[in-house]
Amino acid sequence: MGNKSLYHIKILKNTLLNRQKGDPKFSLRKFAHLLNVSPTTLSHILNQKKGISESLAVSILEKLSLSNSEKEDFLLSVKSAHSRNSKVKLESTLEIAARKKKSLKRETSVNRNEILIETENFLLETLEVQELVLRTQVHCVYKYFSRASDLQFRLLYILKDRFTGKVVKDFIQVTFKESTKQAATVYFIKKPNGRFKTYFNNVFDGTDRVTGLVPENQNTKIKFDKHHLPTIPLIRFLVLGENKHVIGKMKYTQSEFLIEGKLIELDRDQNIPDQKYVLRLYRK
Repeated sequence: MGNKSLYHIKILKNTLLNRQKGDPKFSLRKFAHLLNVSPTTLSHILNQKKGISESLAVSILEKLSLSNSEKEDFLLSVKSAHSRNSKVKLESTLEIAARKKKSLKRETSVNRNEILIETENFLLETLEVQELVLRTQVHCVYKYFSRASDLQFRLLYILKDRFTGKVVKDFIQVTFKESTKQAATVYFIKKPNGRFKTYFNNVFDGTDRVTGLVPENQNTKIKFDKHHLPTIPLIRFLVLGENKHVIGKMKYTQSEFLIEGKLIELDRDQNIPDQKYVLRLYRK
């Protein structure tokens, strides 16, 4: 059922280990008897070969000495991993992410170690992207292609709410460059104030790690046409596969994708002027 470590599994394993420290003869069989489940069932649960129903989780919690907060986290973990109700499963997963975010923000405000803060901010960004993926699904995809020999294409994913089916303002774009076999994904996430935060993944190397973007892109204004296609008046991004930045306007239409702006060489001689940058891709 997966190899990722789940909170409720950690609690059960830690409880068993702590009991064994106090009593070396305290076996898995005795622990199963304490929890009122069979040894086989408990073994399968601990090895993630079997899920836990919500009713069984409640029954198990009655036998464990946990705080109210730990009990809530235990139940959320069970429902997120094993609920057969997709809405309950999603809501529990989002609640876990929200709790982690709140906890990380609290820790970040206390600890001023720059490396730790950077790591925690990275985790917060990852959680926001996870929330986007969990609460939405693809409504439609627009594909734009280059007519140049150095082929590249861009995919624009228009998203909709997973439960209501309504199109949302958040969206995802993926750029692929044929010559270098490189790809990058950008997540545009709507903030409560109506503006957007943007997150890029690293250039594709077999992983999908999310990284934060430059400050200019963290309060982005975006306009949408009647087809839900975005126009971004000002955005800054790294040119895929090159040591260059572009600052400019990005626009999607039914027929083409267009970027107009200026190209900035990184680590360049300050006497070299910025260059005009235009990229036009066409929808097939």
